[in-house]
Amino acid sequence: MNVSFQMSNGNDQLFRVRLAKTTMSPTGQSHHKPYTYLLDQMTKKLGKPTCAGQFDCKWSRGDTVIELDYLYQANILENLTVMYKPASGL
Repeated sequence: MNVSFQMSNGNDQLFRVRLAKTTMSPTGQSHHKPYTYLLDQMTKKLGKPTCAGQFDCKWSRGDTVIELDYLYQANILENLTVMYKPASGL
């Protein structure tokens, strides 16, 4: 997974952490298994999420939002992302 950190403008505080796994030219019938596994594990730990679609879920944890997103385009791209960010949006 690729890990990126974003610092807030001007005051050197950690603003966002993003973990992403991207696969080019994915194939197969069980392409969403990693997403389903992560969703299950995160739901066990964090409780039921709010989902905007089948592959876009969020957990609000006080002043933090945790997002789980998945994008799949057959034979083109597969992208699984977990992002931690402040609820305030700074």
